[in-house]
Amino acid sequence: MSFRLKKIAKNELLLSSAAAIWQRQGEDVSIGFPSKHGKWVKCGDSQRLWEGWILLTDWLEAISPELAKLAVSAKAENQIVHWLVSKERPFECPMPELGYQRLWFSDVISGENLPDKALLRILSSHGPIWLEKVPKIEPKKISIVPSNLSWPISLSLGYSKVQLKVLVQIELGDVLLIKTKLSEVFCYKKKLGLFQYVDEGVIMEVQDFNNTEEMHNDASSVDTIQKMDAVPVKMEFILHRKNLSLLELQCLYEGQVFPLPNDSESRIEVRVNDVLLGYGELVQVDDSLGVEITKWLNESK
Repeated sequence: MSFRLKKIAKNELLLSSAAAIWQRQGEDVSIGFPSKHGKWVKCGDSQRLWEGWILLTDWLEAISPELAKLAVSAKAENQIVHWLVSKERPFECPMPELGYQRLWFSDVISGENLPDKALLRILSSHGPIWLEKVPKIEPKKISIVPSNLSWPISLSLGYSKVQLKVLVQIELGDVLLIKTKLSEVFCYKKKLGLFQYVDEGVIMEVQDFNNTEEMHNDASSVDTIQKMDAVPVKMEFILHRKNLSLLELQCLYEGQVFPLPNDSESRIEVRVNDVLLGYGELVQVDDSLGVEITKWLNESK
């Protein structure tokens, strides 16, 4: 089967990851859309590792109010760019990843011609720059944690609640429907976020879960059980499970891609009351998702 995956450009992931890392370091950065007004110039380092846009009037007002007035005069924009080019270091950025030896500048354009996409806004020494391209930024390692520590991460597709009498009838080839569909990332019993598919694997979206929710603790109703075969069991379907180091876990939080094995959709774990009982292949059943059992570990079968 094939999923209708949300397409995310690699550069978009790099911008989101950089924003998360720099925010954790205390920098004033944000993802957003720049104003379509005014005159803009594009700049970047000579190695083409990063590129961004500067609104001439806003930026120049921070260093030279008199020169900023030229921005409303005819042909003044080219003079401003010439002034920028003549400076060896016209501005500095607080992030070492945005260092440079020399800068290049484009011709002046009107705001309505800016790229129609979200950019990463940072503050340089003389004003804001809207970054369109950034290098891959590695998060700083936390040295106080032993390198051999790891955390079990699982990607849950959802779960179904059935009675014990249904469980004991399961055989190879049966299709188990996923009645409650999820796309959630867990560490032990704690929900870390939601995951979504991209071409290389999945990425996690961190949300406010009220101090991190417990894993599917449903106690909304209480029913009387009069027969043992009516004892409820919970089947959970796990797309992938892996132990991550602290650095890998930090990368997951910062929006980097979590790669999946090529056969992950044919190796779905079927866990019953948190015990692994089988494996199956993810299938589409009309408008529902299900798992076709390919291996069942129940010794009675």
